[in-house]
Amino acid sequence: MNHRLGRLEQIFMTRNTFLLLGIFFVSTEAAAVKVEIPKLVFEYGIVSDSKCKRLATDLTARGSTREDVMKEAISLTPILQGQWDTEGAELLSALISIVGREYSRRELTVYTSVCGYGSRSSPLVVSIRSHMGRIKNMRSPISANIPLVLHEFTHKYLVESFDYSKSSILKEFSDSPALFKNHIHLMALIKASMVRAGKDDMIEPFVQSLKGRAYINAWKVGTLNKYYSRLIKEVKSLSGSNEKYWFFDPIENSENIGQPR
Repeated sequence: MNHRLGRLEQIFMTRNTFLLLGIFFVSTEAAAVKVEIPKLVFEYGIVSDSKCKRLATDLTARGSTREDVMKEAISLTPILQGQWDTEGAELLSALISIVGREYSRRELTVYTSVCGYGSRSSPLVVSIRSHMGRIKNMRSPISANIPLVLHEFTHKYLVESFDYSKSSILKEFSDSPALFKNHIHLMALIKASMVRAGKDDMIEPFVQSLKGRAYINAWKVGTLNKYYSRLIKEVKSLSGSNEKYWFFDPIENSENIGQPR
């Protein structure tokens, strides 16, 4: 009887050992694929705004001084930094974990601006114009800028890590505008990042903020069941770079330079 109990105890310990080894190897594998998330540092682009002609027109209309506007912009920038650190960094972590490739830089400056020429990815500039009391009668919440920052960062991320020219989906839309084609993978990733980060409540406000047919259609196609998973799979599998991203059609070898956005 004792011999039988000893045998059972031996079997039990052996099974537990294999179970623990399995957990160890899974944990090790998870650690191996862990990617580092870049830190985004927000800074008011005071030099460029000081030369902004459009801002001078706004000041005349609103009766403010350039110094007043700049002081307000300076005070808003750390608020955006704080909100990004609290909520946005989770979206960035979700994005990079979905794709599985690190961004080349450990830190990136995000310049805030009130000039009125919108946001752009290179350099990474985010407009805080809609939050300025000295420019707008009805200010939008500054938290609305979090998905916008993610949008512009994702452009920079994809340019250096995804080879658009190999995309079979883009070839299906070869006759579509370049602006649309440059956004369908991005839109799929933005939705996936919000879902993974548990921020589904950001999706609808982001969709409502999209202006222009190319952006709206890119969202519709990028989140359509027919393409959504395929687009994400392409980004994950077709690694590479696409330096011509903003200057050329992503799937054409054209020499016609387009307008960066």
